Amino acid sequence: MFKSRYLHTDPATLRNSKPTAVGSAIHELLEIYKLNRKYQEMQVCSNWDKIMGPIVANRTTKVYIENKVLFVYLDSAPLKHQMMLQRDRVIGLVNAAANQPLVVDIFLG
Repeated sequence: MFKSRYLHTDPATLRNSKPTAVGSAIHELLEIYKLNRKYQEMQVCSNWDKIMGPIVANRTTKVYIENKVLFVYLDSAPLKHQMMLQRDRVIGLVNAAANQPLVVDIFLG
């Protein structure tokens, strides 16, 4: 008889009929499209004030992560010097906030 070309027989592409929590569905979507790392990078940048505190956040002009390097632009030279001295501690705080090794180096500008 007539066979539809739109029928999928691959079990990986079949829809799951069981109810799923929204959080787990979003997490699964991020993993499928390999956006989990970028999502974690954006979470770190948006929560910079909570990770480093209000003093550092008020002196920060720009924060972003590119190729596992955290770029932080500060408008205070003494604060920049202090962050250079405590570079490993900052990397540890950022990676702890992301729950994964997200950053391996810091560029302070």
